[in-house]
Amino acid sequence: MKRIAGIVGFILFTTVLPVAAQDWGPCASLSDNLVAGLNCDFTDGVNHWTFDSAMGIWTTNDTTGYPVAPSASAEASDPGSYSFTITSECLTVSGATTYALGLYSQTPSSPTVSCVGRIVEFSTADCSGASSTSPDGPFVPGLNVWSSWTVVWATAAATQSALGVVECSDEASFTVLFDNIAVVEGTVVPVELIDFTVD
Repeated sequence: MKRIAGIVGFILFTTVLPVAAQDWGPCASLSDNLVAGLNCDFTDGVNHWTFDSAMGIWTTNDTTGYPVAPSASAEASDPGSYSFTITSECLTVSGATTYALGLYSQTPSSPTVSCVGRIVEFSTADCSGASSTSPDGPFVPGLNVWSSWTVVWATAAATQSALGVVECSDEASFTVLFDNIAVVEGTVVPVELIDFTVD
């Protein structure tokens, strides 16, 4: 994959957050979250997200979520690859601007699952035509605990739109839950201190 022209910086970090931890709060209420209108908390099922896997299931988990249920459940079960990709609908972004992509994930039973996140940029307004892709930002979903992951990237000068992409794989069938996805302008996802119980 090609790297984005003119990348200013690329930072990633993963943390596991306990109850009452500092985080960016419910994604739908996060100011300027570009994913808020694209079902960032999966309260509208898994609409606005594309799932790609040779064999697997893309659905909603109504029993757990971060900070609250529901969440999206992605299962891979193809013996040939044991992998899946989820992709957001088109996001409107500005050129030569720094953004942060953040999400929460967990796996109920697969301690060896590994994931990467990336941004695919377009110089058109509708995510069509030629694209450039940010470097992969790897992360490991928490085992039976929600973990946060954030990556920061700078768009190329001509960029007008982008897709958020997450790929996960393992050596056997596995499931990953996703919730509370955010894309905001700036170097870090804004934080606030909230108190709730994690399932």
